Amino acid sequence: EKLIIILDSMDEAAQIIDPLIDEAGIAENIYIIISGRKETDYDPEYLRDWAVFENPEYRIKLENLEDEDIKEWLGKVFPNWESNRLEKLTNSLKATTEGLALFLSFVIDDLDKKREELDDPEMLAKFIEELPNPFHKYLWGQLDKLAANQAIGWDRTVKPPFALLTIRKGPISK
Repeated sequence: EKLIIILDSMDEAAQIIDPLIDEAGIAENIYIIISGRKETDYDPEYLRDWAVFENPEYRIKLENLEDEDIKEWLGKVFPNWESNRLEKLTNSLKATTEGLALFLSFVIDDLDKKREELDDPEMLAKFIEELPNPFHKYLWGQLDKLAANQAIGWDRTVKPPFALLTIRKGPISK
């Protein structure tokens, strides 16, 4: 049977976490997945002691989405819009999400819900243009909506903001 150990947010640990493995290695059925935010260098300090045990072919480096990627998604949502209009909306989304795929996925989910509410593409474009930025302002807006609605249970409305809180680096204060 396989055993998978996941150590997430290594970059946020109060101190560097020493490897759970010794020089003998681990059994073939045990896998350790480590994640943390990218720093300026490819070999951040919090991973240096772990690198000895790493198989480089399994390292996954997730980059921020480029403007063209965001614009391509918007082009699928708004196929009839001109390129300069899509570029303006791309800039709005990029300002809010910093191009981070996880942040963008939450905003896109909200946009999909809005698209169901608003039949008018112009109103949806206005909604995108008025998204708060940087992302923590968007997050606060979502939390304020939750606070205003006493009837909300633990569903799709609550999970995204809590997921966002788990990826914030450090505390959030108003």
